[in-house]
Amino acid sequence: QLVCEGFRDVVTYVLPNLLLVPIYHCFYYFEQIQALEHSTNDSDDKEAFSQVVSAITPIKLILENRAAMLPKNRPSEASLRISWRGGLQMEKMKDIEESIEGWWGKTITQTCNEFIYEGDLTRVMGKRSSERRVFLFDSLLLCCKSNQARRPMPAVSPHEYRLKERILLRKSTVTDDESSDCQFSVDDGETKHIFCAHSSEEKRAWMAHLVRLQYRSTYDRMLDQLMREEASQLPVRYPSKEEYRYMEPDSPDNLVLEGEGQIPQIKGGTVLKLVERLTYHLYYVPGFTKTFLTTFRSFCKPRLLLELLVERYNIPEPPPTEAQLAAIERGEIVSRDDLKRFRKEYAQPIQLRVMNVIRQWLEHHWYDFESDWELLGSVRQFVSSVRGKNMQKWARTMEKIIAKKIASEEDIPMPSFRNDPPPVEWHITHDAEKYSIMSLHPIEVARQLTLLEFDLYRKVQSSELVGTVWTKVGKETSSPNLLRMIHWCTTITRWVSRSIVETKNFEERTSVMSRAIEIMQVLKQLNNFNGLLEFVAAFNSSPIHRLNHTKQHLPDRLVKGLKECMDLCDPRLTKCLEKLRSCDPPCVPFVGTFLTNILKTEEGNPHLLPNYPEHLELINFGKRRMVAAIMQDIQQYQNQPYNLLPVNDIRDYLINLNPLEGQTEKQFNDYIFACSLEVEPRQAERPARLPRSMSDKEMKSPGIVPSKKSGKTLFRDESKMSLFERRNSTNEDEASTSTVENHPISVVPEEPPSPVPDEPRPPPRPPRQPIHDLVSAPPIMAQSTGVFTFDHPPLVRGTSEAPRPLHNPPKDTPPPIPPRGMPQYPNVPQNDAPPPIPRRQPSAPA
Repeated sequence: QLVCEGFRDVVTYVLPNLLLVPIYHCFYYFEQIQALEHSTNDSDDKEAFSQVVSAITPIKLILENRAAMLPKNRPSEASLRISWRGGLQMEKMKDIEESIEGWWGKTITQTCNEFIYEGDLTRVMGKRSSERRVFLFDSLLLCCKSNQARRPMPAVSPHEYRLKERILLRKSTVTDDESSDCQFSVDDGETKHIFCAHSSEEKRAWMAHLVRLQYRSTYDRMLDQLMREEASQLPVRYPSKEEYRYMEPDSPDNLVLEGEGQIPQIKGGTVLKLVERLTYHLYYVPGFTKTFLTTFRSFCKPRLLLELLVERYNIPEPPPTEAQLAAIERGEIVSRDDLKRFRKEYAQPIQLRVMNVIRQWLEHHWYDFESDWELLGSVRQFVSSVRGKNMQKWARTMEKIIAKKIASEEDIPMPSFRNDPPPVEWHITHDAEKYSIMSLHPIEVARQLTLLEFDLYRKVQSSELVGTVWTKVGKETSSPNLLRMIHWCTTITRWVSRSIVETKNFEERTSVMSRAIEIMQVLKQLNNFNGLLEFVAAFNSSPIHRLNHTKQHLPDRLVKGLKECMDLCDPRLTKCLEKLRSCDPPCVPFVGTFLTNILKTEEGNPHLLPNYPEHLELINFGKRRMVAAIMQDIQQYQNQPYNLLPVNDIRDYLINLNPLEGQTEKQFNDYIFACSLEVEPRQAERPARLPRSMSDKEMKSPGIVPSKKSGKTLFRDESKMSLFERRNSTNEDEASTSTVENHPISVVPEEPPSPVPDEPRPPPRPPRQPIHDLVSAPPIMAQSTGVFTFDHPPLVRGTSEAPRPLHNPPKDTPPPIPPRGMPQYPNVPQNDAPPPIPRRQPSAPA
């Protein structure tokens, strides 16, 4: 009884429509194939589509002749067409909800997944009846009334319908009224809603959709059961494990899984089983593929992995059964359905996943092939040997990837930004030979440091981190980019330390330390945590840490800024990591933190699974998953570059820094500590008295607030600026430095009082002489002859032509006012003192 419930209604109303589904699908496929043939630009694809069109044309003609009277264009059959699926469903449901007045509760898109049908029905209520516009969804039936039929005519309403009844289909029962050709009912448990269609054809359409929705889950379960029984009668036959190693059944001796669910997590296994799960035929796990390709070098060489993947791809087909062989010997035609199932359910999924793994390997881990051309040749040989149209597409895709990688091995694409980068900041010089920590702008030093360190950071590959190869023999070959970045960090730290302790004069040393703190603050603003740690390491070094006299004369705001940077870079780097996770890219993380975490993970977890015999060689894949998570943190910050202008001169200056100057590390450490003792001896009440060598302008900081320059003319390389632009930039900077004292956070308006009062001062600088040059000479104002003139100087030097006024003075212009003369006082000495005020003369009586 339960199985046959609703069977009559299903056969009467649903089955005829289901029989039409293949017809509609065929017409849909015909249209799509023709559209693909016209739209493709690939010659091979165009030829393939043309062959398909030629093959299906006879079938298309037969269907068109026999199905000429089928309701292909009727709205009632819209749900049978594939083209009706997708985003149109959601848009249609939103439009219906917006057209209904008085909607309440959850939206239609929240309660329903599919729009089925709509039409006009008559709601029968005893002796009364009322017209309804009915919308059918997969779990909801909405009955509405049109607003256009209301009398008297109301005000203009944005809604086309108003809601009358809402019926939940999950709790409803559909009943056919066999005594009527147009009537049926829907009972929701509380109310029996009787509807009457306008024709018998419309009733059949409504009943087909309602009955299908009511019994869909029941008959879907029955269909699944029948398909399982049919599959069990024809099982898939596989090759033996002697023919194909990957047919070895899973056991605790070769694979260890953890977790529950349809897709368990791999805890460990042999290399063969890991490769098998990497290309598993039942399901695909993207995270496992990414982790495997990132960490496999710690337990498997790249050449061995390629050999295992090629072996996995070449799957032998199962031989015919004895009955099939006997039928073949008798000359009978044998349809090997078991072989078709084997190819569809086992061989093809595995081969596609092998190709996908190799594609990801080529695209995201090119360094394996860049350093081993024999490995690349083996990949190309395998790709060229695959057969089948589907596999040929994969082969062409991988050939394109290889060609692209070879053509652009060292090229990093220029990023595009919505906004222009900020203009380059200059302090007192553009001359590369005079660059120093004091002559360059602190903002620009921090920017160029950040660009250089980001370039070093983004080149670090995952292969340089797996297995802590940067600590082992051959690290120069296995981890070149990582070692280059570590060496850079050490160089910058030594440069900062040497710049401070080699400044002998107390005031100058205070300014150098202040400038280093300013650079630290800008690095913090740029989220360059690696550069920030470099400067913090310099300040924490003993030669700098002991300079108490210098630190005591720092401005309060710089002392506060230094403390904030030092607190952020605490020994455990807890706050630094929190700041890194909360900041918005771009940023440059401190690589040392990740290296420490990888080192602890590698050394704290065994290579093989513990509590298992070592001869089983079960790889501890949980350890690789933890290492891959750390590497993912590294890689997620490598893809967002900085929108800053590179300046080649400053970059070259920073790249060529050599604080060691031929010394060993021990000699350098001894040297800077000796310099520190020289400028501030132990237990000295005041620092040493040493002469100055810097100018006041060089010592005065330009501040760390970017200048508000016009960004209309920007150069991707500031070193390409013309002489005219550089001089104008210099003049602007010189004019802006005069107002630095009023800047809210600019540095060193008030210089600390010197504890050495008798220190010699440098001679005053002579006034700057005007440059009589075409590009930098100021405009000359002509003398007034009644009106002001604004003619420019002659464009050619040595021209004796007098400037012409813009206007000729009119004839009736009054004569110019004579210059105001100075009264002569014979009794006043002629010197630079101003003349005394003359006595007031008594006025004559009137």
